[in-house]
Amino acid sequence: AYKVSGGLHGVGAAAVNALSEWMEVRVKRNGGVYRQRYEKGIPITPVEMIEKVKRGDKETGTVTQFKFDDTIFKEEAEFRFETLMNRFREMAFVTRGVYITLRDERPSPTREMSFYFE
Repeated sequence: AYKVSGGLHGVGAAAVNALSEWMEVRVKRNGGVYRQRYEKGIPITPVEMIEKVKRGDKETGTVTQFKFDDTIFKEEAEFRFETLMNRFREMAFVTRGVYITLRDERPSPTREMSFYFE
C-alpha cells in the first residue's frame, strides 16, 4: 500500500520491505511521530502515533530502518557504505532543502554521513 515509492523503477521502499527480515518506518508530520513495523513484507503493527510533537514544530521527516532477509540472500549480501553515500549525496543535490542521513550500524563504531544542499 505505497502511494509513492522511489527507486530505480519506482519500487524502492516496496522492494526493500519485501526483501527484509524486518523494516520499520517512522514519519514526523501533522503534529506527531508515527510508526509502522513490517516483517517479511507484512505489516505487523498498524500505523500508530508514538509521540506528540510540540505545537508550532514544523519539522517533518521520515526514518526507515531495515535488516535484509538472509533467507533470501543466500550468499553474502553486502551494502557498500561508499556506494550508498554517493547515491544519497546525488539525491540530496537534486532534492534541495532536504536532509538525508545515512547511518550504518553494522561496524563499530557506527558510520554516519549527512547531506544537505540549499
